[in-house]
Amino acid sequence: DGCTSLKEIVWNAKNCSNSAGEDQHYLVFDGVATQIQTFTFGNQVEVIPYGLCANMTNLVSVTIPESVKKISGGVIENCYRISSIAYNAKNASNMTEDGQFYLIFNGANSNVKTFTIGENVETLPSYLCCDMSQLTSITIPENVREILGGVFEGCSKLSNVYWNAKKASNDAGDGYF
Repeated sequence: DGCTSLKEIVWNAKNCSNSAGEDQHYLVFDGVATQIQTFTFGNQVEVIPYGLCANMTNLVSVTIPESVKKISGGVIENCYRISSIAYNAKNASNMTEDGQFYLIFNGANSNVKTFTIGENVETLPSYLCCDMSQLTSITIPENVREILGGVFEGCSKLSNVYWNAKKASNDAGDGYF
């Protein structure tokens, strides 16, 4: 509260949690979220806490760095202007402590038109692009080795998949779509 001219955030916290207890999380930027236009994750970030960018209604793009190992749910929840996501996390997990999966980008998926998977990504976590109904094409880079279930579930306009992965497996047993 009081940071009325804040427009950009550079997040360098390597391993941060915003948990307020079991199944409860703080909205870190509540009160200033609607004015944030740019959110940059530093190259050392390993954990992206639950709902970190939630309610940033003027945010248009997000880049997830290669260093990220754990992504909690609702990262861009209610960020309805986001149209582009660059996903570079080499081997990130979105699994909860009880074996469920967080929907990483839920709440803004219907506006995402561009989802870029970085060349060094090896694992696509479950439900990564779930419900990105405006996504029409995706390229699976050569280094992807593991694609977990439901990665493209609900991507109703996805019509072009460019498959460059040489050793990808679907260990989850669920379909990609």
